Amino acid sequence: MIPFCGLCSKGLREVIKSKPRPTGLKAFVATTSDGLMLDFEVYQGANTPFTDKSLGVGAAVILHLSKSIPPGSCIYFDRYFTSIPLMERLSEKGMHGTGTVMMNRILDKKYMTFKNGREMNRGDTEQFVNNGVVIVPWMDNKSVLAASNCTSADDHIFVKRWNKKENAYIDVRQPLIVANYNRNMGGVDVLDQSIEYNRTFMKTKKCFEDHVTFF
Repeated sequence: MIPFCGLCSKGLREVIKSKPRPTGLKAFVATTSDGLMLDFEVYQGANTPFTDKSLGVGAAVILHLSKSIPPGSCIYFDRYFTSIPLMERLSEKGMHGTGTVMMNRILDKKYMTFKNGREMNRGDTEQFVNNGVVIVPWMDNKSVLAASNCTSADDHIFVKRWNKKENAYIDVRQPLIVANYNRNMGGVDVLDQSIEYNRTFMKTKKCFEDHVTFF
């Protein structure tokens, strides 16, 4: 959110109560994993200049901002944006994509039998592949569902997790798709933090103190 309470075109200013600065202009931002901004687009409702809205607003944002990213790059996004058709469209453009995905975004569930979370132990992984897109359920403290067109569940690492029964840390198998997602996500949060640390308020202030210049 870009804090702003002034006059602007109808539908441009948003109020999102869950945000630290709830009133302002909503902007979709593409950044590196270190928080360097690559591109952005201010949300204008139906007037937002997305060229392809056939897959929904979330996918339209990714396809629009990916124009500023070189082909072959890997884009990471959360479940608000992720869908299987988006992954297929990115593959057509020569782009890689990875993100968490909501179960209701998977349209071909009749060809995939997902285990219930109670049927999986910590570290258990499944893998479903369709049209070059892999869908990976993984059980940590709770079930995580990820999708990618560039990473499979065959590759994995081990991470430390606390085990209450053993009262100690244990090694838990984690698919590389989840490890890469955790490592590369968060660039927008880093950018927001940097802006807050160095925020400039566009407001004039009068100072009535005497200023003394020392030579």
